Amino acid sequence: KYTRPYFATMTEEQKALTIRNYKAAGFSEAQIASMTGQAPPAGDLGASGAPQMVTLSEVDAVFSAEELNRPGNYEVIFRTPPSTGLFHKGDEEIRMPISFAGFR
Repeated sequence: KYTRPYFATMTEEQKALTIRNYKAAGFSEAQIASMTGQAPPAGDLGASGAPQMVTLSEVDAVFSAEELNRPGNYEVIFRTPPSTGLFHKGDEEIRMPISFAGFR
């Protein structure tokens, strides 16, 4: 539950190191995919050509089409994690209005 938000803020190098550490700790590819929120690379599970699965949890904010067709104002909100840095304060919120009127 808490690993995904931290993983999303990591650099590519940090992500690769984290995945290597998870593998060294004995986590399976499915567990790593679930903890990071990303599908494992095709090469790691064998290039079978099968579609990759993305694991979603209750905090991933996925809504049904019925919910999105209801009247109302919708926004996509991006939040940066809090920071104690001198030059980057962090804890910012960017709101982008979005409309689903064109969807059926």
